[in-house]
Amino acid sequence: MNKALVLSVSLLLFAVSGLAEEVAPVDPKTAVGVDGLVRRLERALNDKDRETLLSCFAKDAILVDPPEKGVRGSQVFRQKSLESLLQLTLSHRTTEAAEYVMIDGTGVFTLRQDEDVADLLLTSAIRVKSVRDIPTTVGWCDRRFAGTVFENQRWRMCFSFPCFVESRVVVTEVSPGTQAARLGMRKGDVITHHLHMPIFDSEQLVWRARMFYDEPPERQLRVLVRRDNRLVPLVFGPGEMGVKTQSRFEGRVDTITLMGVQAEGHPVAKTIARYHRALQRRDSAGVIATLCPDGFVFCHGLPSAPTKCVITSRNATEMVPQELESLEMRVKLETINVSDIRMIIYGDLALAGWHVSARTLNGDTVYSDVVACLVGNEDRWTIVGMPWQHNHVLGL
Repeated sequence: MNKALVLSVSLLLFAVSGLAEEVAPVDPKTAVGVDGLVRRLERALNDKDRETLLSCFAKDAILVDPPEKGVRGSQVFRQKSLESLLQLTLSHRTTEAAEYVMIDGTGVFTLRQDEDVADLLLTSAIRVKSVRDIPTTVGWCDRRFAGTVFENQRWRMCFSFPCFVESRVVVTEVSPGTQAARLGMRKGDVITHHLHMPIFDSEQLVWRARMFYDEPPERQLRVLVRRDNRLVPLVFGPGEMGVKTQSRFEGRVDTITLMGVQAEGHPVAKTIARYHRALQRRDSAGVIATLCPDGFVFCHGLPSAPTKCVITSRNATEMVPQELESLEMRVKLETINVSDIRMIIYGDLALAGWHVSARTLNGDTVYSDVVACLVGNEDRWTIVGMPWQHNHVLGL
């Protein structure tokens, strides 16, 4: 496929707009609304409908694109820089022989929704038009973390970041005397499938256990486990497996995973440290200085301080002080402590995760695990947003 088309299509998936659209308003508290957004985006791409496509995106929308081969550095695109590429993609002659497929992540295990903000994993593909009713996928598929907001009675996309990780479920504890213990399951095993269903979130196992709970005792439930780079099949019966698990992001083969001392010495960790020092000092300017100067979007408030407000580069000077003030009403900012920094590096892009603790005004201690997206430029890394993460941590 034409490389220029691949780039322009990637950029197309994050255009900007404040245009209205003739679609009935949706309920922001239902996942159907986000699913409707994804379907409208797909139809607009295939119909070459520029106005409807534009209406799918928030006015502050940004897209982070990895570098092409032979080109140094990733780019953060927003607003004006997308408009010409949008027109180029819609009018490109190659697109006349292809159709776009948005394989959305709006299912119960791939969508994180909190009232009028939502995050999802979104996969996009291009396939040739059907020949004798057999569609053939051609050489381009794109997976991204996407952030959406309910704005002006419409769901709109506002954040996109390349997804260069896989979601895995890792066994953290095996209870004695349980099915898992009898079958030899171990701490550190990665559960990949449960009765042919791919497993990528810990909550899936709870759901699957309930699904088969009333099955006959002889019912066989085949579970695939990855252990030391080999697959181990295990056959469970109905009922509880007897394990505790954790959802984690695992880097693909073309990434680098850093933990412990290696992570602490990386420039990404220095950015995280500067960011939290600014939080501790209630320094709004210091916080903003650690964020990407080319644009950023935080759909759930600042990292380490989620308060459901959307913060963008456009409104940061107003919203960041408000965020710090809101945070200060709940915790003692000077007690914020960061530990267990981890990161998955893909060129000059990174997913970084860390553990945060702080004392509340009541003297209690609160904890949270944060995952954020960063972009690097000559060893200076800045934060651009927070990806979909349903109780995920980084690294296996």
